[in-house]
Amino acid sequence: MRKQGQTPVCLIAHAEQTDSVRQGQSGPTCRRVKRNHDTQATSTDPSGPSCNRRLTAAQERNGLMAALLLTPANLRTVKTRLREICPAIKSAHLSEALAAACGFRTHAALLAALKDAPDRYPPLARTSEQRFAERLRDFRAECSVPLTKLVRDILPDPVWQAFPRRDRAANDNWFYSCQRRNIPFVYLHIGRKYWRLNWDCISTEDNYDGHVRGDAGNELMRAMFRQFQDRARHDPSKAFFEGSAFVGDVKRLLPETARELADDFFAILYSPVRAA
Repeated sequence: MRKQGQTPVCLIAHAEQTDSVRQGQSGPTCRRVKRNHDTQATSTDPSGPSCNRRLTAAQERNGLMAALLLTPANLRTVKTRLREICPAIKSAHLSEALAAACGFRTHAALLAALKDAPDRYPPLARTSEQRFAERLRDFRAECSVPLTKLVRDILPDPVWQAFPRRDRAANDNWFYSCQRRNIPFVYLHIGRKYWRLNWDCISTEDNYDGHVRGDAGNELMRAMFRQFQDRARHDPSKAFFEGSAFVGDVKRLLPETARELADDFFAILYSPVRAA
């Protein structure tokens, strides 16, 4: 059931195409963009990143990775696993490395951010395995930690979930969890070869979804589409974006690309909710 008064702009395009959309007077209108292998797309938003930009392997390794809600339960869980993986490293050093991975200079700064944040909307961090390793080296310690996989697989307060398309119980349970937490409903349908990314802001309260309406919604949708292009442009799967900032999906994604975009899209949709 769609929220009353919601008239999302809709975009339907492959990763190679520009975002060409318009708002209809009586509701959403979609313009389907044909695939063009010969023409390089360019960004229609000069203030944003170029749609021709493709992250190199080094940039992806060194850049921001998995999305992590900084809840006490999440941090306790990650810290416990880190101590199991790296038993020879002091607990305090692991705490400092985890804080660095989340973008904080010190563990004390992370704790201060948690103290200042509202309980319902904790800060969202994009973890970095590079920052984690560099901080450990400050203490003359090393430990190979698959931080991105760890963050995505074991969290008690995840930002998205993945399950088979026919698993209605998993779908419903995750929706009600998102609704209770007032966060965007972001989830992945697992396929044999390709996965599908889905999002729907119907799980958020009406007074928290102004950012997916009107001009603000258009800007968010274009940010999502640019991120989709950056991640999927050179994948062989011919991924396909269809939707608005309010609701939509991306079909035919490679599993790792799907996970990365789920992190990206949640971050794009969650930040305005938290600021509302």
